[in-house]
Amino acid sequence: SPTFDVYSPLTSHIWYCHHGLAVTVRLADDQNVTRCFCPPNFYGDHCEYENERVSITLRVHPVTRQGVQVFLISLIGVDQHGEEELHSHHQESYVLHNSCGKTFKFFLLYRSRPKNLSQHYYIRVDAFNRTGLIYLASWRFPISFSFLPVNLINAMIRVPAEPVAPPTSCGLKCAHGH
Repeated sequence: SPTFDVYSPLTSHIWYCHHGLAVTVRLADDQNVTRCFCPPNFYGDHCEYENERVSITLRVHPVTRQGVQVFLISLIGVDQHGEEELHSHHQESYVLHNSCGKTFKFFLLYRSRPKNLSQHYYIRVDAFNRTGLIYLASWRFPISFSFLPVNLINAMIRVPAEPVAPPTSCGLKCAHGH
């Protein structure tokens, strides 16, 4: 059975895995092989390539100051036929108290490398009250420059105390969700 040793920072292999963690694997025939554990936003044998992703900074301002809110943040691609595909998602829980808000920072990865440039992408934020999982509201943030490898989304949302009902009629004509 293989054994694993993590390199200490004092060894000569500190830069072997550019953005990752170098690990020595001792194989059955007493041969040592160095492998890299890469963080999600990098890939490659030596963690040398950046994954295409959306980096999100989300500032939340709740109307009410009590309870627990859950936020589901999704990266969604829409193809030329209007079909939506979930690429990745992230969930945050926020315990409300007497504060002005909370800032969350995270990133979402595209499902494939390279991402499909024929698709349109957007970030969807859904807010729920954790008590009873009551839907509160949703926000949609389009990714305007999807040809860039890393997109930055900075958003501030005001979370309502009561659920927001979707409009029963809308005078706007939409094409492909835009």
